[in-house]
Amino acid sequence: MKYFTKEWYELMQRLHYTIGMQPITDKEYSDEEIAALYDNKLKAAIERDRRDYNTPPQFLPIDFDQCELDDFCTYDTETGTLKRPASMEEVRRRYEEEKARAYEEFENPPFDAGNTIETFKAIYQGGLKHGGLHFPE
Repeated sequence: MKYFTKEWYELMQRLHYTIGMQPITDKEYSDEEIAALYDNKLKAAIERDRRDYNTPPQFLPIDFDQCELDDFCTYDTETGTLKRPASMEEVRRRYEEEKARAYEEFENPPFDAGNTIETFKAIYQGGLKHGGLHFPE
């Protein structure tokens, strides 16, 4: 692909760094304001993860009588290839096993926010360290 100028090309390579960012008013922020923003964003991340953790798994109903065997393929982790099931009974069995496993995993211990806090902190620290390195001057 051809670009008009080298500067334009460099700018286009950096556009994705602003995805998901929100504009804020340009002023000097106090440490208390920054800490309050950090706490608010952390609380929102914890609540989002808690909601996701506590949402039961959902499966679309499948009408196996209307499906054909060629509609289903599974990924074989040992060989790394797609594998077709031998029969519709195998498809039904695997579907039910997957549902049962998902519901069993859903019955885990209560939500622990520790992992969310660590991840949020790492992302925040990384943003502070590397966030402004790729913006156009």
